[in-house]
This record gives sequence, C-alpha cells and structure tokens, in this order.
Amino acid sequence: AGEVRSARFAGDWPLPWPMWRPSAWNGFFRFWFGMLYQAFSDFGRSIFRPLAAWLALALISAVYYLGQQPDMIAGRANMQAQEYSWFASYVGTTRTAWRRAQPCVNYKPEKGAQISTSGLTETARALTNAPNEALHLAFRSAFIVLDGGEDAAHRIYGCLYGLELYGGSEAAPIVPPNVSAFAAIQKIISAILIFLFGLALRNMLKMK
Repeated sequence: AGEVRSARFAGDWPLPWPMWRPSAWNGFFRFWFGMLYQAFSDFGRSIFRPLAAWLALALISAVYYLGQQPDMIAGRANMQAQEYSWFASYVGTTRTAWRRAQPCVNYKPEKGAQISTSGLTETARALTNAPNEALHLAFRSAFIVLDGGEDAAHRIYGCLYGLELYGGSEAAPIVPPNVSAFAAIQKIISAILIFLFGLALRNMLKMK
C-alpha cells in the first residue's frame, strides 16, 4: 500500500504524458488501478468496502431494470412533459413504483397477428410485481453464476418487459438490448468485487 501511494505523482500520473511514451501509459494505468484498488478494498485489507460496493451496485441495477419497464418509461415521459427534469422523473416514478408495488406489464395480445406481444397470465401476475422481479434480476446478475432456469427468466422478463408470441409457438420473454448490456457490465463488476472480498477474507485469515 505504501509503495502504491508513494508512486503517485512521482512516477504514476493521472494523465499519460507524453502520450507517445509507453512508460507514461504504464504510470497512467498504475495510478488509476491503485486508486480503485484502494477505494474499493483498501489494498485487499477491507471486507466491508467490496461487500458494500457489491450491494450498492445490485440495488442501483434493480432501479435501472425497473426503470426500463414500458409503464415506467411512459410515466417518466408524462412527468417530463410537465417540465420535470429527467432525474426528478426517474426518482419520482421509481419511488412510486416501490411504494405501490408496480404491477407487471400487461400487454393485450393482438388477435390474428403472426407476432404479437403479451404479458404473464393473470395468475402469474397476481403472485409477483415489477419491483420484486427487478430485485430478482439484479441479484441474479450480482451472484454471476446464480441461475433460476428458464422458468425464472420467463417470469422475470415477462413481468418486467412482456412476452413475444410467434404464431402458435411458445411465448418468448422480451429482453431489451440495453438491459442485457447493463446486466453483462454488472456481472463483470460484481466478479471483481467478489474477488476483492475473497482476497480481503484470505488476508484476514492469513494474518490470524
């Protein structure tokens, strides 16, 4: 830890200059890696920091997944039309959704259409709600390898974003591209934080 700190603003700098020198880029990456390593794990000595960051990321992800539900998007658009800012509309709709247990999206399937959109059955919708499924999706991604199977994915995505019907075939859950991309990023960051937690735990047990 002392070596990393002492190298800052000596050999390691926050900006790579001169940019054509490989040593400048090495110092640049060492500077920011050391800053992040210190902030999120106290150089592999803190169990609380990576755990708190992992939990905060899961909660932020749940808010994001919920916010991508069509009903939530429509609610934000309505608030912004009333001259609310994007941030205020996001916070307002999210708070209301958690307080009122926002129902699952409920599309009405188009009769006779080859491809149409629908929601979960009334029985399934009565057993859950959108905030609950957003939490399920967030922690499913946070644990990386946790997978409830196709039935769980059908329920989670069907509740949040709906189902797509292809003629007479089985309904497929809708997964918006931005949601799948965000989930992938969450998994990568969660893997790093879990590693830092394990490293701190190992160091703590090693010291004892």
